[in-house]
Amino acid sequence: MLLSALRRPAWRAAAVCSLGLLALGLGHAQTSDDAPPPEAPLQLPAAPQTATLLPFATSADADFRFAVDPASLSVGADGVVRYTLVASSRRGGARNVSFEGIRCETLETRVYAYGRPDGSWNVVQRDWRQIRDAGGTEPQAALAQGVLCNDRIARRSVGAMLQQLRHPQASNL
Repeated sequence: MLLSALRRPAWRAAAVCSLGLLALGLGHAQTSDDAPPPEAPLQLPAAPQTATLLPFATSADADFRFAVDPASLSVGADGVVRYTLVASSRRGGARNVSFEGIRCETLETRVYAYGRPDGSWNVVQRDWRQIRDAGGTEPQAALAQGVLCNDRIARRSVGAMLQQLRHPQASNL
C-alpha cells in the first residue's frame, strides 16, 4: 500500500510534466510555422539614376515626392520585395535615398541602408515594422497596396510590379 501511494504522485507528476512538454512543443511548432523564412544575404544595388526613377502617388498633401529605382526592384527567395526608394522634397533640394524591403504577407517594412551623396550605402540594422497608412510608412503603404503586393502576396514578377508602377491605373496583374 505504501509503495502504491508513493507511485501515484510520481505518476501524476510525470503525466503533468509530459503534458507540459507536449504543450510547449505544440506551441513551438505553431510559432516556427508562422515565422517568416530566413532573410537572404544583403546585396546592395547600384546608386539610383534620376532619369530612370518611377514616381508613385502617396497622400495628396505629402511634403515629398516618392519614386522607385526600377533597376533595384527584386523579389527574393525569402519572399521579401526589395527596392530603392527616393524621396525628394517638394520645397527644396533635399533628397533621401534608402534601400528597403517589404514583406507582403505580413505588411511589414524594413530599411537596409541609406544612400550617401557619393552613391555609396550606409548599412543600418533596423527591425521590421508594421506598415500603416500614417505614422511614417505612407510611401511603403502606397507601394504595398496594389503596386508590389496583391492581396498580401508579392506580385507574380518584377515585370508586373514595374508595369503597375508605370501604369498605376492598370488592372491588378
